[in-house]
Amino acid sequence: GNAPQVMHADDLARVAPTWADLVEFGEDNAVIKKVFGWVRDMYAFDFALASVGIEVHYPPVPFNKLMVQPPADVRLGAASFMHYTWSPILSDKTGATRWRFDKRQF
Repeated sequence: GNAPQVMHADDLARVAPTWADLVEFGEDNAVIKKVFGWVRDMYAFDFALASVGIEVHYPPVPFNKLMVQPPADVRLGAASFMHYTWSPILSDKTGATRWRFDKRQF
């Protein structure tokens, strides 16, 4: 799930306590650490949203005005930035790698 991007302050105030509780629970629970790994805080956010009844409206690419996630999304569409979730690799016409980024290395 996508971490909080753009939301109303009142919704953030409503979800934040539950989100914080779930993050703390995940940090203290070996099973959650194993199952969800380093993205457990993002999942905690999604679970907290559901718990307090906040719905997320996230239009698909090319209609999403916020972000794309290459290479899962193959075009920019209306998005204003890219989120490098999937370790993109940019290659030239010969297939040689010209640029790559994997945030999990940092």
